[in-house]
Amino acid sequence: MSAELLEAAPASDASVRKFRGKNKGKRWMRGDDNELAVIRLPLDVSRLDSQHRVEQLYSAMWSVKLALQRDARAAVDAYWPAMSAARTTRRPGG
Repeated sequence: MSAELLEAAPASDASVRKFRGKNKGKRWMRGDDNELAVIRLPLDVSRLDSQHRVEQLYSAMWSVKLALQRDARAAVDAYWPAMSAARTTRRPGG
């Protein structure tokens, strides 16, 4: 968190737990002047070697996705106990 954000927050709100809530911004849309090109190409997997290669690529992609989710979950699970411990050690007189 930057120092500017910390300074901008009132001190009385520091103890209140905040949630992100619903998105209040306007939904992003591509502008009319922006060009976009999409090319759909057929994927020929009639040969066994190409089919096997495509299966390997999708399997690898899926493994990376699961690993990222697992690591993100582990980071979140480690964050909350650390924040709780930091709060208890920072209390004045405690």
